[in-house]
Amino acid sequence: MLCDNCGKILPDSAQVCDECGKWLAGRDTSTGGPSSPGAATPPPLPSTPPPPPQPHGHHHPMGHPPYQQQPYQGNPYQQHYPQGGYNETAPVVSVGEWMLMDLILIIPIVNIIMLFVWSFGNTNPNRRNKARSSLLWIAVAFGSVFILGLLGGLGAAMSSVGAH
Repeated sequence: MLCDNCGKILPDSAQVCDECGKWLAGRDTSTGGPSSPGAATPPPLPSTPPPPPQPHGHHHPMGHPPYQQQPYQGNPYQQHYPQGGYNETAPVVSVGEWMLMDLILIIPIVNIIMLFVWSFGNTNPNRRNKARSSLLWIAVAFGSVFILGLLGGLGAAMSSVGAH
């Protein structure tokens, strides 16, 4: 059955449209069937504000309301993980590969170059993360030395001013 007011498809037993709230014409409120002659008409529903006007061009050509998306029916407990930045099936880095990486990191200058290659190159995600953490520790160490150097120089300058 279709609602005469909004055009929504309703079950045959419906007495009121659940979309717009209008009583369905020709329905008996006690049986849900067609009204018998002389039957009392159902009481009017409390007045509800009319639905907001639809923007121009969004009406269905048959007068039906536009498609409305159904509520989400997925599993609410399913966890969604980001897709990108890492490969979940990356091969395990062997002990020998870690030892070779450590050996390369002992060599001055080469170690910094290789950390950048491993950090930003297309390599195993485990090796990439290890290289990035090493670069961050190097940056923290250089930053700390720089700040301590400034404070030491400032302290030496202040003590030499006080001595004269």
